[in-house]
Amino acid sequence: MTRAVNDATLQKAGDIYQYLIALRDCFELNDGDTLQIETNGDVSIINDVGGRFQREVKHHFGNTSISDRDIDFWKTLANWYVDYERVKNFSNYILSTTATIKSDSPFHSWNNIKKTEKLKCLKDIGATSKKTEETFRN
Repeated sequence: MTRAVNDATLQKAGDIYQYLIALRDCFELNDGDTLQIETNGDVSIINDVGGRFQREVKHHFGNTSISDRDIDFWKTLANWYVDYERVKNFSNYILSTTATIKSDSPFHSWNNIKKTEKLKCLKDIGATSKKTEETFRN
């Protein structure tokens, strides 16, 4: 069965997932924290020091994994870079996704490596040219 031209199911599922993530984050709020949705990004918690985190939320149906040229990762990173002055006071930048990270992915141990190793990983990915990477190179 083909989808209707006005079928917004996929978008609405992503919105619902984002609100579920935001609701979960509400249970982690400290006194003085404010949770924002679609203000500094998808979901953010700010406090009087600046910000605890800015989170981007990506939802996918089916079996999806993050590759080294994954649009979700690189567009999120580009947004944080371009909008750095506005988001620089956040202590953490988080990409929450329903996609999996395969064991051979350069992002597999991302949360467990040092900042210098993360930068090296990004530079290594950029040093390799592939056939289809228009979005990545931009």
